[in-house]
Amino acid sequence: MPELPEVETVRRQLVEAIAGRRVARLEAPGKRVARRGSLAVGAVIGLPVTDVRRIGKFLILALGDEYGLGIHLGMSGRLLLSGAGSQLERYTTFRLLFDNKSSVSLIDPRTFGEAWVSKLRAEPPYLDEIVGIGADLLDREEAVVAALESAAFSRRSIKSVLLDQRVLAGLGNMYADEVLFRAGIHPETAAAAILAERAGEIVRESRVVVEQAIEAGGTTFRDRGYRDLRGDLGRNFRQLFVYQRDGLRCYLCGSRICRTRFQGRHSHWCPTCQGGGEWN
Repeated sequence: MPELPEVETVRRQLVEAIAGRRVARLEAPGKRVARRGSLAVGAVIGLPVTDVRRIGKFLILALGDEYGLGIHLGMSGRLLLSGAGSQLERYTTFRLLFDNKSSVSLIDPRTFGEAWVSKLRAEPPYLDEIVGIGADLLDREEAVVAALESAAFSRRSIKSVLLDQRVLAGLGNMYADEVLFRAGIHPETAAAAILAERAGEIVRESRVVVEQAIEAGGTTFRDRGYRDLRGDLGRNFRQLFVYQRDGLRCYLCGSRICRTRFQGRHSHWCPTCQGGGEWN
């Protein structure tokens, strides 16, 4: 699933590519794409793209002063910028066409991605449909630390808290594993045991991980599932310490990276750097 770094990479590219362009047409070949809201096509035709924002893993295209287009890439979706006369790509569930004949398409083989039009709010999270989302990881550090500290009495594991988009918005399974490795915390450590003292440290390590991944254009694996707006691959794969490295040696201590089941997914961790039976 694309996480904050991949979505932020695409957001920055969208600003360069479509800021100021006017909406000429919206197409929605995917029947499930607008399930969070609606695609009020007539209301936005002719409106300019005035801004491209991001909250967690959501993109928000400001259209004029009143409307916003929300986009979530889901499990396997990606956005593709195409020039004039381009054919509809396979697995396209949504396409936004502009006055210069260029277009941005949501290509989503598994159809978990979303796109919808809604009234634009003045303050974050900008769209009513995502009210309740937590603090974005790249917001002011004080606000992000306070958001994480709000879970200091939770009985859940620290990884479960980091994945909860109502607490912090942006991290997914991959980057949560990387953050916890950098902080030296086992993923099953109880949030209540550490957050009162270590929330600030976890936020700082999270930002380092995320900003490094943004600099590398996101993370693409061998399946080449993630590509940026231009179709290029992310280069952050070689900078991962634990994610999808189970059985390989830890770069820091030489222990073999472990993989365990976690909420229908997997956690990746180092038994030496992040503790074994005696968790942090």
